[in-house]
Amino acid sequence: MINICAWNIRGFNKPVKQHEVKELLKTHNPGICIIVETKVKMKKAENIMWRCFRDWSLIDSDICILLHVCVIQKSDQIITCLCSLKDKNLDFLSFVVYAQN
Repeated sequence: MINICAWNIRGFNKPVKQHEVKELLKTHNPGICIIVETKVKMKKAENIMWRCFRDWSLIDSDICILLHVCVIQKSDQIITCLCSLKDKNLDFLSFVVYAQN
């Protein structure tokens, strides 16, 4: 079984929010974690990912998908990825749809 979590987490710029996500990952050990509505600029998101979540992948600053991925296609509203769960020896396609205001 694969644990999947998703979190609409406004304010991911704040270290306390980053710590909460780290604790969630430690506690639940999800294979996939999707964080949306982060309100983080791309450069800052890259720094957060490098500092806190090195084993995970960043797709977009508003949509952080925390797993090992290869982006196949990206537009303003959809991201298509090839995902790998190495501990499960599993590859699959993922489609993330995001409706902008």
